[in-house]
Amino acid sequence: TLFRIQLLNKIGEAGISFRIVIDDPEEIFSATKYIDTHLLGGLCLAAIDMNKEFNNLRVIVILKSHVFDPIYRDIEDLHIPPSYIISKLSWSKHELKQLIVDRLNHVGLKLKDLFLSATEKDIDKSFNNQLHFLRTGPRDLLKIYDWALIESRDKPLTLENINHAIDKMAIDNFKELRATNSKEYPKIDELIKEIFFSFRTPKKLKDFPELLTKLKLKNEDLRAIWKTPWLQ
Repeated sequence: TLFRIQLLNKIGEAGISFRIVIDDPEEIFSATKYIDTHLLGGLCLAAIDMNKEFNNLRVIVILKSHVFDPIYRDIEDLHIPPSYIISKLSWSKHELKQLIVDRLNHVGLKLKDLFLSATEKDIDKSFNNQLHFLRTGPRDLLKIYDWALIESRDKPLTLENINHAIDKMAIDNFKELRATNSKEYPKIDELIKEIFFSFRTPKKLKDFPELLTKLKLKNEDLRAIWKTPWLQ
């Protein structure tokens, strides 16, 4: 370890600097289907320490917000570093749409070439609908189009292809919700499933107390959940 530290210092003295970017560390550092907040928190703290120790080295850890939140909640040491060390990435609707446009322009296509028999109004409506399902901005958006193109076998997309891809995205989002929140909110996945299966039309947040009361009266299997402190 001492040799490696000396080597990094020598490299820095030679004017060479480099970055290590760790993306989606929960895929590597969690041995189960649930997020290991302490292991991931240790990784974040190690990255901060290494950045302080070496001027020529930057370790950047990229976490989705729903992964970072439980880590930040569990690891108090992450509350100590200056706020500028932890930055939040965000994208506007225009930037996300421009991402797709730029990718298409790169191969000599336009947005309308991506869709089969769809008006510009239909394309805008579909795009705005996709934005509601994004958890990580550009990556999720590109994933939707990737899945849709696999289904269409790389032919122009129908709105049905997009909707099927959005359905897959919703399932992925649910799995991520279960992985990141089940420790803090036991059986939240069962509750969410029941809400969506019982009330298929979209609901507003203000309607949930009434929905939960109906579920409590209706579903005997879920009555144990109502007694949990987090739901109370």
